[in-house]
Amino acid sequence: MAYDLDALLGPVVAEGDLALYKTKGVVRYAKTANYVRLVECRRNGDGVEAVICDLDIELAQRPVNPIAPVERVAMVFRPADDFYPDVISLRTDFPDVIHLNARPSGHPKSFCLYLEPYEDLQLHWTPHLFVERIRFWLAKTADGTLHPEDQALEPLVFLPFGTLVVPRDVLSAKESPLQLYVVRAIDAEKRSVWIVEPGEPGGDTKRELVAACFDCPPQTHGIIHSTPQNLAQLAEFLAPIGFDIVAEVRGLVAEWKKAKLFRQLESAKLFLILRLPKQRVDGGDVEAIERLAFLCDSNLKDLDQRLETFEVTHDYQGMVTIPESVAARANIELLAFDVTEKFSPERAAELSGIPVETRRFCLLGDGAIGSQVIDTLLRSGFGSWTVIDNDRLLPHNLARHRLTGSFVGQRKAVATTNLMNDLFQREVVVALSVDVLRPGDKRKALDAATENAAAICDCTASVPVARAIAAGEVKTRRAVSIFLNPSGDSLVVLAEDNRGQCRIDWLEMQYYREVALNPKLFDHLRTGSTTRYSNSCRDVTTRISQESINLFAGIGSRAFRHALSSDEGQVSIWQLDSASQVRRIDIPPEPLVAAKIAGWSVSTDNRLLHSINTFRQLRLPNETGGVLLGSFDMQRRIIYVVAMLPSPPDSEEWPTSYKRGSAGLATAVAEIGDRTLLNLEYVGEWHSHPAGSGTDMGAIDKVAMAEISGEMGKAGLPGLMLIAGDRGCYTIHLAEK
Repeated sequence: MAYDLDALLGPVVAEGDLALYKTKGVVRYAKTANYVRLVECRRNGDGVEAVICDLDIELAQRPVNPIAPVERVAMVFRPADDFYPDVISLRTDFPDVIHLNARPSGHPKSFCLYLEPYEDLQLHWTPHLFVERIRFWLAKTADGTLHPEDQALEPLVFLPFGTLVVPRDVLSAKESPLQLYVVRAIDAEKRSVWIVEPGEPGGDTKRELVAACFDCPPQTHGIIHSTPQNLAQLAEFLAPIGFDIVAEVRGLVAEWKKAKLFRQLESAKLFLILRLPKQRVDGGDVEAIERLAFLCDSNLKDLDQRLETFEVTHDYQGMVTIPESVAARANIELLAFDVTEKFSPERAAELSGIPVETRRFCLLGDGAIGSQVIDTLLRSGFGSWTVIDNDRLLPHNLARHRLTGSFVGQRKAVATTNLMNDLFQREVVVALSVDVLRPGDKRKALDAATENAAAICDCTASVPVARAIAAGEVKTRRAVSIFLNPSGDSLVVLAEDNRGQCRIDWLEMQYYREVALNPKLFDHLRTGSTTRYSNSCRDVTTRISQESINLFAGIGSRAFRHALSSDEGQVSIWQLDSASQVRRIDIPPEPLVAAKIAGWSVSTDNRLLHSINTFRQLRLPNETGGVLLGSFDMQRRIIYVVAMLPSPPDSEEWPTSYKRGSAGLATAVAEIGDRTLLNLEYVGEWHSHPAGSGTDMGAIDKVAMAEISGEMGKAGLPGLMLIAGDRGCYTIHLAEK
């Protein structure tokens, strides 16, 4: 029987009486295209207009679906033009195929033509493109290629009411039949959100809403079904895959009765959560799991009674007719819900497109950059964390900190922990409010946190903290330092290697060397603009834009992840210029070369030694020399020797002797000190010996060494002399006054 078009689309109207722009456009197009024939136009009382056409369809020789060579369709346009025009088939035997919009049984089949939002399509909509899209849809449906192999599987049903948020670890009833979940409704309006949470069985607490999960057998995607409105329709929907939802629910209720949970739950309404594995073809691999939820319209006590009546009324085959009122009472109404997964670290990683990370890490320094780095990492599902910081949040911090005004006055570590755990509604962060350098009675807690972490993310921007990490006073397997330069226009990342050859303190020294010698970094450590936030002389903070903090927090969090995916060390600088472009500078890290000499630990690397050897080769057969730059750690008796300056132009060089000059030397050393904020300074002298000579001190060297140690001794520092010989050999000599 044909559809009643008057009831469906309204009475026929003349072409000249059409009012809608798109309707008139389709009519004009139908009169010019050879493969479109206009049949008639219609309009209902709401002003909705329809154009009915016969379309010629290009069919393959052996079509998969019974699409006719000529298909009659109605293109329906609304006056508001706020949603896709509806396209429906006007033949009653149109096949059940994929990519049909959900419509009640008995209504014409409606074609799902587009994936793009209608707002995007409106910008380029033309009658030609629209009609061609319909013909394309019908042709591809005929040969079974409408759904590409790389496109996600079709949903099984459309769910119109609300959204149910379900934890990832919701267990199926098969695994734990007594698993109980409670449901919290944000509100009961349409499109509202309802939240499933684990519930504790037992006690006298009465539940208003509970949920149970059921695993169903796999089914092949394809036809999108109308939403089941009652238990009979849901049972019919699940019957083809061999799943008896009525029996499953009755079994669950029986289990709850057996466990004496039913009394606690009898006044609650039940959510049925269905896990439906989907496959692309019959017998294929499961590609996705669709979750559907249905809320029963009665409480469990009433539901238990109605389930028994339901089975009788639906299975009854006797001579006596069951009254309609009894059947209706037995058929439980359902309210359908879409199901979405609760936010979790696993889901965060999926949404971020990165592998989930389950190891534990420590954040040292919950300041502006630290708070936003950990926020970014956690929103990417990266690890669980201990936040270590002893400061309290002050109002001026809010300009750049992740925390909000409600946390002012609280310990930053505790506040950030609460904020991050609220993000996931579970503990992914713990707080440790302690001064890393002076932990006091929290030493054991600090050691336990850092020692058990896969790595430390040090955002303190504190040289003393970095030195404590390098010295093992803060116990850790690996450290990554992330900090901004004083003006806030550059980010620095120093990452230890996985073999202990590039300690964080030595990476720091290599960073200073690059700042000292690379012209692109001469202004890198310039002092930024500051402002006072309180009365103390130390109550000063740097003016840095939140824009820079946000930008560099994203870069820093990614750099942290990438650093831990490699066994190598890293020294990287990202510079933001006035045009908002970021340039990256990578400094290949050199392994530490360390030696114990006269009660001091002297640290250097092959880059410095190679520079000295190269300069020696250039000056042979004469001796040459210069000065050494680095830093002293008096607390730990470490001398860092990181750079050298070559022989000044007024030096005297002979085959068996060398006298260093001084022209321009003081200025060069001072400039390097300024560029590095005095983190590199004069630490000693170097000179070469001629070919065939050793690297021990001769008589002249001993005199020079006495002078050096005498001058350095005035400042309480040791004298240091490096002598370079053949084949890259060298010896470092130390003397103290």
